[in-house]
Amino acid sequence: MARSISIDRGWSFGLGAYARGSEERTVDLPHDYMIEGDVDPGVPSGASSGYYTAGVAHYARDIDIPEAWAEDKVFLRFDGAMMNATVEANGAKACLQHYGYAPFEADITGLVYPGGKNRVAVTVDPAMQPNSRWYSGAGLFRLVTLVHTPKTHLTMGGLSGQTRKIEVSPAGGLTAFLQVGAEVKNENAQNRVAEVKFSLMREDTGETVIERKAVIQIPAGGTAEARTTLTVDNPLLWSADSPELYRLK
Repeated sequence: MARSISIDRGWSFGLGAYARGSEERTVDLPHDYMIEGDVDPGVPSGASSGYYTAGVAHYARDIDIPEAWAEDKVFLRFDGAMMNATVEANGAKACLQHYGYAPFEADITGLVYPGGKNRVAVTVDPAMQPNSRWYSGAGLFRLVTLVHTPKTHLTMGGLSGQTRKIEVSPAGGLTAFLQVGAEVKNENAQNRVAEVKFSLMREDTGETVIERKAVIQIPAGGTAEARTTLTVDNPLLWSADSPELYRLK
């Protein structure tokens, strides 16, 4: 089963590119170091950034990887890093993410040592200006999560759902038809058969409204999508006066 662990606290932060021992102080995320600088009317981004600018900086942190994760997948999931972010684990590059606003994932499975502490570092470079139509900030300005999954797992952002139609019966009752899908990745050396269970729950009470299962075959090293339809009788519809919500799991 997948497990997500918040690692937002206790990052070492410093200006300039990352080098072991170059940290200056401890910060918690989300963190924006651009706002800590001085304003300058001559910066390339001008008024769109509030006359702020920022150069290269880095964040570093030790994470524990249990021995029990040795045969599984390990990711760092970033909700946003501004910008040109290079992610490293134990001195090896895991990924480079240019765009600062998009969430992304760094696969660090082959770079960490289960059973001990592992050093992860992120270097960001927002110096390319102008890079936004408004104040963008700089650094790890959103949250970071350590994600542990089996080798057969949902892809990042792989769960989807949309209301295809809502029918009204002659008696005035409503029926909603939802198309849901889940993209599953198989990182094993053999084909896998997976059973995917979709649950639709009320946001306010946690009550499960409907559940459906779909079985798919996933090729070795590939992905496949499970799809099914959820039919909800008498759905609670969202409006500004009655903002009803559901959660898809």
